[in-house]
Amino acid sequence: MDETLHFGRLDRGDIVYLATKESSRYLRPFSRVGRRLPAFSTAMGKSLLAERLDSDVDAHIPRKLTPLTPNTLVDYDALISDLRRTRERGHAIDNEENYAGVTCFGFALRYTSPPIDALSCSVPTANLDEKREQEIVKAMERTRLAIERMAPVDLSSSDVPVSGV
Repeated sequence: MDETLHFGRLDRGDIVYLATKESSRYLRPFSRVGRRLPAFSTAMGKSLLAERLDSDVDAHIPRKLTPLTPNTLVDYDALISDLRRTRERGHAIDNEENYAGVTCFGFALRYTSPPIDALSCSVPTANLDEKREQEIVKAMERTRLAIERMAPVDLSSSDVPVSGV
């Protein structure tokens, strides 16, 4: 699939990037491992926030939503509406909300309740059409299911800390 894949964990209002597999066409000049970004503006974060709409979503959204790009959702009601669409669709979309020219698709990993980990796939927007988007979403859904099936059954706590990052 030669796209950039990320694995991250929700830590308060941030997504912490724990692993990255970079594409040979990677657009960013730096590795994201260890980096923190606001959960409300990342595909991984939005996939996890959508899972919390009925419980503690506000605990993970800052009072002031600061844009990272012109596409970042900074209106609270628009963000909540996007999170509802995310929940219905089953995955989140970051439409150049963190980095101009990059679209990301995020998938919550549901081996804890509520989920704290997620996967995302970053794609140069110029290389994305409807067919490619469908291919990526299907591949990521298969990956999510495979990871969830392999997870130990005793991962019942969502209080797993992100220490040392």
